[in-house]
Amino acid sequence: MSVNPSDKGLLTPHNCVVLFIDHQPQMLMGVASIFRQILLKNLLVLASAAKIFSVPVVLTAIESKEFKGDLFPGLLELFPDETPIKRSSMNSWESPAFVAQVKKTGRKNLVIAAPWTEVCLTMPRCKRSLMAISFMQ
Repeated sequence: MSVNPSDKGLLTPHNCVVLFIDHQPQMLMGVASIFRQILLKNLLVLASAAKIFSVPVVLTAIESKEFKGDLFPGLLELFPDETPIKRSSMNSWESPAFVAQVKKTGRKNLVIAAPWTEVCLTMPRCKRSLMAISFMQ
């Protein structure tokens, strides 16, 4: 097995982007599969790794009265030059601004981080499979 960083299956700082979806304090209220503090620490470890290796990131948050609030301060502090994309729908891929920002990175390998697998992560994955052809060409 080759460990050449140009291999298509290996993530490198030059071929991927990290998408942080809905890491807002209110979104953690329904998380019960992991202690919230551990989830937050894991989030900041991933974000710090992206920062250290200069991996581009896209930040997005749902904007509604029910889930109001900015992204976690620690996440925003790591990426002060990134403006989080505000959305009104649960599915990030329904936001033209989000899709445009992902495409702008030029990266074809997406690392997606979200607090709720069944909503924040699953819905983008479903939509992404429909978009894979346009991203991979």
